[in-house]
Amino acid sequence: MIEFVTLPATPAHGAVTLDYEWLAGGSVAAPLVVFLHAGPDPYASHREWAAALCRALGFRGLLYARPGYGPPAPRPHAPPPSWPIDFLHRQADGILPALLDALDISPSARCRRIWLVGHRDGASITLLYASAQPAGLAGAVVIAPHTFAPHAFAEPSGADGPLRIRAAFETTNLRDRLSRYHDDVDPGFRDPHDAPPGASSLNWHIEAALHAIRCPLLAIEGFAHERDAGGSGRARAHLESIERHVRGAARLEIAGTPPDRDGGYEHLNASIARFIGACAPLSQN
Repeated sequence: MIEFVTLPATPAHGAVTLDYEWLAGGSVAAPLVVFLHAGPDPYASHREWAAALCRALGFRGLLYARPGYGPPAPRPHAPPPSWPIDFLHRQADGILPALLDALDISPSARCRRIWLVGHRDGASITLLYASAQPAGLAGAVVIAPHTFAPHAFAEPSGADGPLRIRAAFETTNLRDRLSRYHDDVDPGFRDPHDAPPGASSLNWHIEAALHAIRCPLLAIEGFAHERDAGGSGRARAHLESIERHVRGAARLEIAGTPPDRDGGYEHLNASIARFIGACAPLSQN
């Protein structure tokens, strides 16, 4: 069941109402996996996969929608008119910690019993949170992570990517397809692609922050489909970046697709469960 919580205003952001859902039931004493979605609607794209992973682990799960995303529901706040270059940092440094506070998940419980599992943008937020809170997690899993110049900004040759995506949004049925998953497609999808491919976007990276990560970390990429121009070589570069900067990080390349494509998540979940299971004593003390 989807529930709502309002995060209090801070100097960094106004009051924000988020929707969230607990997955897999179980004891409140069980370890918890917090899922950070890629978008646009985490419940449509991630609920089935996330619940299956929680059942395999015997963990509880928490799935929530970041501001500007989610299913049809009244929202007392408006999403921002545009997405600043540091919007992932704002989620990791402000929104996610505030959500855990609002749900009465104590800092001591976080370091012993909470895992983050993030997909694409959610993976980048996971890395940033793990860096900012080096003693604040039992572990983390990142799927298709971005550590530098996200999405189409990854190479100068791909700098026109946002323009091509926006053209598809405006001239094809892409908007209608996205509307099946998200009640307000324009701010949730178009705005991140409205930013011009300027120097700040081309130079975006979080590599300097990765050195601070201390928790167990698994970085995963699937290669059944090439995500964009540059394809598998670019995706591997993100995994290599994590390996270089995070001591002890585990890397996994799998035949398959991210969990919100074609329902193909069984092999992905088995790989994640093996990794978390090997670290389970760290998260069940």
